Amino acid sequence: MSRIRPRSIAIGCALVIILIGALVFGPSVWRAVFREIVCDKFDVRAELRGSTLELSLDTDLPDDTPLFVDVDRTYRMKDNPGVFLINYFHEAGTVGEWRHVSSVPVDHSVFWKEFEQARLETAYVGLATEITEVSDSVEASLIVPNNQNLRGKAVTVDIPRGGLRIVEWQKDFLRPLDKAPPKEVPKVNIPPLEAGHTYRLVQETLLMPAVEPSTMKEFDEWKAINPGGQIRVIKVSKGKSSSALWYRVRATNADGTAVGEGWINGVFLIRQPPEKLD
Repeated sequence: MSRIRPRSIAIGCALVIILIGALVFGPSVWRAVFREIVCDKFDVRAELRGSTLELSLDTDLPDDTPLFVDVDRTYRMKDNPGVFLINYFHEAGTVGEWRHVSSVPVDHSVFWKEFEQARLETAYVGLATEITEVSDSVEASLIVPNNQNLRGKAVTVDIPRGGLRIVEWQKDFLRPLDKAPPKEVPKVNIPPLEAGHTYRLVQETLLMPAVEPSTMKEFDEWKAINPGGQIRVIKVSKGKSSSALWYRVRATNADGTAVGEGWINGVFLIRQPPEKLD
């Protein structure tokens, strides 16, 4: 799935994401989410060297504090008020991983690859229009996600969004693209999957409990189908808010273990055309 998203949504959903992440990272991240954390210092060293952005963090936060790191470029589309992001880099990790200098590639080839995929995905769901503006800069951001136990001089309380307590750093770096983006809307010619047939997946794919899940309970019940897993399509349906197809499937991992039944968004299949097995 493309990593295009409005930043306000990303921050607003941060607690949901990090709680899911805590299941992966383990008990130390759970403790970091729920204990009181004081942050008076959050200094980021950032330097653009050619096509590489170097980042490091100096902070009094504990090493196991959850941290989102993103490097993006924004663009706009005609007749759409939103600002869209293309990720050069995205990581949900911890503060301790960024105390030393890390290098993030911001080569133009990275942008164009992600941009073309994103355009196909937005066209597939019926949202793509003419490109009207692409930023000349890349933006780096480090965000400690919403935690009501955050305290300190470096903590921001976002009253308009319900009092979210976050620590955030952002900076733009001038890096114009090497060419102008295409203005035309791409054509998407992806044959739909057929009910009653089995397909092999190439990449890890999310299996959702419902079409366009909207509740915390539904988001908590997602599962992952491993690369090489197989799906048996039971039903094909359309989403409520877009033209994207959703597939009701019975899924197994590559080793044959059952994942279960659920829904796959057709957008997830654009980057990995499934192999039909029967």
